[in-house]
Amino acid sequence: MNLPFSVPVIFVDSEWRGCTVIPAAELSRILEAEDIIHRGRCLAAEYLQTARRQRQRWRAKNRRHLLQRQRAQRRHYAKCFQQAREKGAAAAIGWMVEQHGWQQQVYRHLTQQIVQQLALRLMQMSASFPWEQLLEAEVMDLYREFQHEPALTLRVSPRMRENLPETLKTLPVSIESSPDLSEGSALLENHLMRIELKLPHQLEMVCNALNALTWEQLNEPD
Repeated sequence: MNLPFSVPVIFVDSEWRGCTVIPAAELSRILEAEDIIHRGRCLAAEYLQTARRQRQRWRAKNRRHLLQRQRAQRRHYAKCFQQAREKGAAAAIGWMVEQHGWQQQVYRHLTQQIVQQLALRLMQMSASFPWEQLLEAEVMDLYREFQHEPALTLRVSPRMRENLPETLKTLPVSIESSPDLSEGSALLENHLMRIELKLPHQLEMVCNALNALTWEQLNEPD
């Protein structure tokens, strides 16, 4: 290859193409361009790193501001709630004082209604009461009192006779059915005495007493 002696050249060996000739000026420009590219990449990396740090600081700052605003809002809401509660309590107390008489009347009416409803409900439930179990305690008390009396007889209704608890069936008394007796009633007798047990009548008396209670009686101290 014929080249003018005034042009500096650099020979670059190439495995595939043999020997490549690059003018020195061209190679200088190539190296300069690569240096520029390298510095540009370094600057870009620095800019990206700086941008990341700024973004992180900005986010941290925003989080601090957000937390500060939230704390301020919570304090504000707590203060407003406390003020509202105090005003509400004051208003409620004032209203209660003003309405005390009316409230007493309502309470009195409701209390009497509850007692009357209780009495009514007891009477309604009496049809399904387990009179046999209720009668057991009464008869056992009477038997302990009169067990030394001779030839005791316990009379109950036919249906109750079938469902009497075993504790009554094992007593040393004669148990007989009496169609004249209502559910919940019984007789304990012998030739010397006669004791009537009328649980439904006793329940009716209790209900009547509840209905007859006055407000003053309901509020008597124990």
